[in-house]
This record gives sequence, structure tokens and C-alpha cells, in this order.
Amino acid sequence: MPTELGVDAPTLLTVAAVTVGVCLLLVLLIRVSGQRSLVPTSALDTACLIGVGAVAGRTVLPVEPTAAAGAVALVVLFALQRIGRGILRRRLVSAVLSPRPVVLVRDGEWNREACRRSGVTADDLRQRLRQAGVAHRGEVRCAVLERNGSISVIRGPHEIEPWLAEDLLPPARERACGHPRAGRARRWPGKSGSAAETSG
Repeated sequence: MPTELGVDAPTLLTVAAVTVGVCLLLVLLIRVSGQRSLVPTSALDTACLIGVGAVAGRTVLPVEPTAAAGAVALVVLFALQRIGRGILRRRLVSAVLSPRPVVLVRDGEWNREACRRSGVTADDLRQRLRQAGVAHRGEVRCAVLERNGSISVIRGPHEIEPWLAEDLLPPARERACGHPRAGRARRWPGKSGSAAETSG
């Protein structure tokens, strides 16, 4: 049957193996570079993401792509996705493969160090807050960089329910839920670009 579709069984097995390898490599690269690499915020980001998709797709398929090879690659990708969802339910594996959400803003205070580590620039944050309809920084109760690279913005005067902050790291969870803050945060830079520190 495989030969009738223009490809032999060894080639299909190779396609399946390469698909698994490329997928795992992409997961590793995303884990190293951070979840923001999944979200295009500039023309360069968009070009890189398009290039990644093109390179990955061309690497998986044989020199002469066939319907059978494409079908095998798609089946393997969906199977990996399903398996991955089951694995990520285990907290330890999830912590290794999937980065924890990061609190970027708490009560209008910008955590510059968290943004730096996560690859979120001030322009990225301003853009997301504007998209969320924020007119003043004081409206922001909490802004969180999620696992998929998007930034969630929570507004309003109410404290965040602990359940919603359960997957945050303990110090960030305490800050997000209104517990006594620890560490140091930085206020938003003014026109001069300087930032005043505030003890948490």
C-alpha cells in the first residue's frame, strides 16, 4: 500500500522519526528562548516564525513530498500533542517542559527584572496594556506572562482569587494574591526613562 502512494515503508518510518525529533527540538528551543518567542511582536519576529515553520516542514518531508508522507507527519504531530497534554498534567514534568507564568505588573508596579528575564520589553508591555483598554497604570491589578507567551491583564480593585494564581511561583503568587510582597519591584519609568525602586 505505501508504495502505491508513492513512498515506501522505510521512508514513512523516517518521516515519523524526524517529525518527533524536530518537534522535540522546537520544544527545547522554545523552552530555552522563552515563551515570548511564540508571539510575534515585530516584523523580525514574524519573519523568524515563518522561517521556523518553513524549515521544520521542509526538514520533516522527504526530497519529493507525497500525500502519504504528509499524512504520516500530521498524524505524528497530533499524536504528540495528545501525549503531551497527558504528560503535562504531571506537575513535575509540566515544570520542566512548560515555563511557569510570570507576574510582570502588580498594582501598577512594573517588575523590570521579571520582564528582562522573560524577554518582554517596555514597548511590548505598553502595547498589551493599551490593547486591554488600560488608560492608566494604576488600573492594572496584575499583568501575567502566560505559558503560551501571551500577556493577561487583570483590572479592578479586587484581590485576585488564590485559585487563579495557583500555577505561579510561590513569591509571585503571594504578591499577585495580595499577600505581603517580598523582594524589590520597579516603578514605571518616567519621561526621563528612570525608574524609582520600591521595597516590597
